[in-house]
Amino acid sequence: MTENYFIDVHTVNAQRPQLGGLDTSMFAAFASQISDLDRLEVDRFSLLSAPSGDLRIKRVLDALTSVGVDVMNRTGFKPKQFFMRRARAYSPQDGLAAPYAVPDHSKFLGEVVDDYAQDENGIPHLKAALKPLNRDCGSVQYTRGSPILVVRGRIKTALENSGMKGLRLVEPVFKGRTKVNESEKIWVVWSSITLPPMKNLCRDESGDFYKYLEREQIGRGCKAWEGEGIPAEFHYRQDEISRIGDFDLALTVERFGDFAREPCLVGSRNFFRFMIEELGQDLGGIPVHLDEDDTIPWIGPYCAPWEHLNKIPNWLNFK
Repeated sequence: MTENYFIDVHTVNAQRPQLGGLDTSMFAAFASQISDLDRLEVDRFSLLSAPSGDLRIKRVLDALTSVGVDVMNRTGFKPKQFFMRRARAYSPQDGLAAPYAVPDHSKFLGEVVDDYAQDENGIPHLKAALKPLNRDCGSVQYTRGSPILVVRGRIKTALENSGMKGLRLVEPVFKGRTKVNESEKIWVVWSSITLPPMKNLCRDESGDFYKYLEREQIGRGCKAWEGEGIPAEFHYRQDEISRIGDFDLALTVERFGDFAREPCLVGSRNFFRFMIEELGQDLGGIPVHLDEDDTIPWIGPYCAPWEHLNKIPNWLNFK
């Protein structure tokens, strides 16, 4: 896994204060400490694509702290005084290294319909333009929730004969076509097993945090949270996963997305080994963590090697 950070600090716009930022005097004091860094303007500073562990990240965050910014945002301050995003990229080795991982395939086969309709499983209805036709495995574009892994041809046949525990192959609904040619058909890699609730909080579009099964109405937006950055890595209690027994594929009980909501597929190391080593698929994996405690995962803005500074904000008040 590679990790890169983006930081943006700017002054408050008098016409649009809801966008956040620092007042003029705070920004000037902050800028004086990082004046040798690139991308510093009169009223804005941007740090682009700094890798995890880059000392510039710590310098910027230390400078913000020194002028009174709570970089951990323990009070849930809105609008934010600065913006920081963590972007992660995963390789096939990440899926092989973890006991479980979320499949992340970069080769697209198709896309969802414009109205984001779903079938009873939570699988979005698809358009029939699934090309190139000689590609047997890939992810569906433009889903509003979780990535959807689809297969056909030799990959589908191999999975059917693999004996993977929990595997279901579901033929999706195609909209806009009365008939789909045999050469265009695909199947969604799905599961008959549902995981227990994850330890992660969910976040809606208004920025509020919640536990998925504790909310009567989800409203608009459900995103797994682990701290600033995309994507989150799921955390579960080891003992709760053990109660399920051995499995190769399972679905989250949570459904993620905006208007349409989709459970997320989780695969075992055995599934990744089969797909990568036996079927030759360039399948990345977002690691799933099995923990011994109930601590809510929360990665603050400080990155390695300062991870010991990360704390769960007191204002969350989750037990």
